[in-house]
Amino acid sequence: MAPGNSEYQTINAESLTWLGFVDWSQGRLDSALRRFEAARDTLLRVSASRPDDADLLDRLNAARTNAGRVFEARGQVDEARREYASVLDGYSYLSRREPDKLEWRTELGYAHNNLAQLASKEGNLEEAVREYIADREIKATLFELDPTNNSRREDLVASEAFLGRVLYMCGDTNAAALHLHAAMDGIERLLLLDPAATDWLDKAGSYGWMLGQVARVQGDAPAAQRHDTTAIARLAQLARKDGGNVGWQRKLAQAQAENARRLLALTQVAAANEAAKSAAAAIEHAVAGAADDLSSKLVAAQVQVVLGDVALAAGNPSGAKAHWTAASASLGPRAGSSRDPSLLDVWIGAQLRLGERAAADAALEMLSNTPYREPDFMTMLEQHGIQAPPAGAASQRISQLASGISDRSDTSPD
Repeated sequence: MAPGNSEYQTINAESLTWLGFVDWSQGRLDSALRRFEAARDTLLRVSASRPDDADLLDRLNAARTNAGRVFEARGQVDEARREYASVLDGYSYLSRREPDKLEWRTELGYAHNNLAQLASKEGNLEEAVREYIADREIKATLFELDPTNNSRREDLVASEAFLGRVLYMCGDTNAAALHLHAAMDGIERLLLLDPAATDWLDKAGSYGWMLGQVARVQGDAPAAQRHDTTAIARLAQLARKDGGNVGWQRKLAQAQAENARRLLALTQVAAANEAAKSAAAAIEHAVAGAADDLSSKLVAAQVQVVLGDVALAAGNPSGAKAHWTAASASLGPRAGSSRDPSLLDVWIGAQLRLGERAAADAALEMLSNTPYREPDFMTMLEQHGIQAPPAGAASQRISQLASGISDRSDTSPD
């Protein structure tokens, strides 16, 4: 395949990348990884003879990012970190070499974001907050340089949302609300320009259910209902447009599950049951389309827990036990080794609901040693008579980081 022709090899790598994207969107992770790795290895060989080619290094960084995301989705944390760290080094070098080229600074922000997501899944929430803040500061600076640039606004919007989400996981609902509202305000402004833009609808749907969750735990029922309803409508629109897109199906399931929690808190059990069943249908599509995507499997377990809670509220304890057992069984092979706070949360919750306190203890101890203080998790511990661990030094540092962020949450162009 013309190994000596660097131009041809670069074109071949680009073709592999696009085919990998198709596989990725349809949940074929094995095939996507093979293509992304082939693209990466091809570009590595070409770059050996052209080490000063900035465009080629940019392409190589993109190939590494793509491979890293598949590794991450499969739970191969070490492999994902290796790729992401190389990307951070690559764009740090390009940013130093060409400091006036804003594209390299943008990509540097993305590299911080990828490392933040990985740190979060490893339970390193303080590291995740620091990396998300690094990303947000870069994106805020770039937006200030060109506030009419919609791509810059979208980048900042995403950074605000990621930061808000991890702060929510750390129990800081006020800071989470601040950043998530900034994200939603920004994406709503973009949707005014193109209400049918799928990327923007995707973001708006995701941020919507997250805001609904924050509003629910803060006791603002009308806001929670408003956010949930709008989020579900947007994500359902996307899911109908492409039923094979596993990401959209998974996000719709998350929105429906949050809606079920809200309705259950209001003792609207029949409505909660319908929402939970809708969540189950959506995540079933996602899991069927990507059997080795761990994110979908985690959401499926979360939905099983919600289905169990609804069944118990409806007076069906045997049905509730069946759902909680299903959640436990699906996570069991990973619960003993995982450091992912979201996974441990669901595992602990299933065990406590099943009356298996001893089985939950090891995971509970591991999670207690992190800054994870997600509000529903803390409430669940209280309901089962478990004293919540006091906030440690890491939690205090995260609080200081959140309060010290410069006031750049306004994504308006003024």
